[in-house]
Amino acid sequence: MGTVPSHILEGLSQKDSSSLFVKWAFKEGEEEKHPHLVNIGEEIVKKCRGVPLALRTLGSLLFLKFEASEWEYVRENEIWNMPQKSEDILPALKLSYDLMPSYLRQCFALFSLYPKDCRFDSIDMTSLWGALGLIALPKENRTLEDVANQYLKELHSRSFLQDFQNFHTFDTFRLHDLVHDLALFVANDECLHVNSNTQSIPDNVRHLSFAESRLFGNLVIKKSVAVRTVLFPNGAEDANGEALLNTCLSKFKCLRALSLRGAIFETLPRTIAKLKHLRYLDIGENLKIKRLPESICKLQSLQVLNLSGCMELEALPKGLRKLISLRHLEFSVKQSVLPVNEIASLGSLETLGVNSCYNVESVFGGVKFPALKALYVLECHSIRSLSLDGKKFPQLETLFVDQCHNLESIFGGVKFPALKALYVQNCQSLKSLPLDGKIFPQLESFFVVECDNLDLELWKGHREEQRPKLKLKLVAFLSLSQLVALPEWLQEAANSLQCLRISNCENIETLPNWLTTMTDLKTLDIRFCSKLISLPDDIHHLTALESLRIEDCAELWKKYEPHVGEFWAKISHIKDVVIIEPEELLEESVKE
Repeated sequence: MGTVPSHILEGLSQKDSSSLFVKWAFKEGEEEKHPHLVNIGEEIVKKCRGVPLALRTLGSLLFLKFEASEWEYVRENEIWNMPQKSEDILPALKLSYDLMPSYLRQCFALFSLYPKDCRFDSIDMTSLWGALGLIALPKENRTLEDVANQYLKELHSRSFLQDFQNFHTFDTFRLHDLVHDLALFVANDECLHVNSNTQSIPDNVRHLSFAESRLFGNLVIKKSVAVRTVLFPNGAEDANGEALLNTCLSKFKCLRALSLRGAIFETLPRTIAKLKHLRYLDIGENLKIKRLPESICKLQSLQVLNLSGCMELEALPKGLRKLISLRHLEFSVKQSVLPVNEIASLGSLETLGVNSCYNVESVFGGVKFPALKALYVLECHSIRSLSLDGKKFPQLETLFVDQCHNLESIFGGVKFPALKALYVQNCQSLKSLPLDGKIFPQLESFFVVECDNLDLELWKGHREEQRPKLKLKLVAFLSLSQLVALPEWLQEAANSLQCLRISNCENIETLPNWLTTMTDLKTLDIRFCSKLISLPDDIHHLTALESLRIEDCAELWKKYEPHVGEFWAKISHIKDVVIIEPEELLEESVKE
């Protein structure tokens, strides 16, 4: 197997190990139906030497598998007979890796290009997989993103990814150090993360990343048609940007993915067009570049183009419509009028990010974007109205608007048939949103953050009885000083709401009794609401509620303190209750 790093880990007892393994290998109570598998599992548990990660990984591997032969294969695998230190769990992980489908193995190996403790963004990672041709062509009614996200879910279900945080439109996650070691081990010579210990770059390396930009010039000394990827995971701020770029252009003719984020250079050479296989190009955070050559539009294989943070970029290049494969476009630009017709002509464009375009007053001008699924408008301070029209965005699923301080309106009142997620953050001039089930029939997630002048009682007057109801599943009210009570319209989601988050709303005092009609509510998260004095009396009626978190809410702590609070009995039935004592109360108790 080769030499791998050893890790000193304190093992679980045999009893705890068996309990953890069973939890991951079976649905609750299902192990009683398969005693023969439990017996085989006990022998597998012994081989895991009490290490939680090994137990979770192999338990996940065998989940929903009821053929004894599959369990016996794991138990009898020759990998267990290889020499290993008592604290070394790589054989268990390697076995799980070997039993992955080939498409997952290819994707997993690319994690070796990043340093330990890196927090990954699912959008960036899946875009890279797509650019390198690692995503299977989707079947009918599925997109490449759907397939890529399914890959992530599979890796997560196998316990190869951890610390998942879901933001509805994307996830962030990390790799355990031991899983990262496995990625390095299985990458062989195809993937190489170049650090100060690297002496040379093997001829057959296909994917390169550099821990420090200075290492690039020292080690890249010959041409290679094998190299498909060049990344700088920690940024390339210290690099000689022009020299780095020219080296890539001259030596790596078959590049698929190039990320020079943070590198500084004043111009992008016209010869960029020679990288005809390039599918992923990120030159964001370049604070000097002022213009792009029109030849960049000859990159007809390009799927991802990221120009965000290029604060001196005067204009987007002419001929954008020629980028027929472009699916993700993100930019910062100084021009006041965007080439909207050019952008709208990008027939494959699914994600558009308009970032820090301070001079832009109007973005879309009534042009139709037939394929666009995600739109991000960030720090565009001159825009007063987006005037988005559902007829012009028939496929739009995600809208994220942040720090548009003069923005007064977003929608034009026309139905958005596909919109599922709406995020509005730090838009201080925004006063209303037409949150209506008729206009947003598919809306599932609604986040509103730091919009101090937004009227959250979004409708006035008589409500139509026959009007379609909202189908919201996730609602978050964050840092809203004007919120004194939950808006009445939230009742419409009584049969759909699954998660409610309320944080930093210092003026909310009570939660309404109608909250207990939310029959599907699974998660209630309340943080830093100092004036909130109680939960609804009938909170025990929320039979689906699985998780309740209360943090830094002094009045709630006093009443619902675990085991001793006056109303603890009302919430003690909830499976996962986390109540964190406010700091000021903790300080008082320490003084006493």
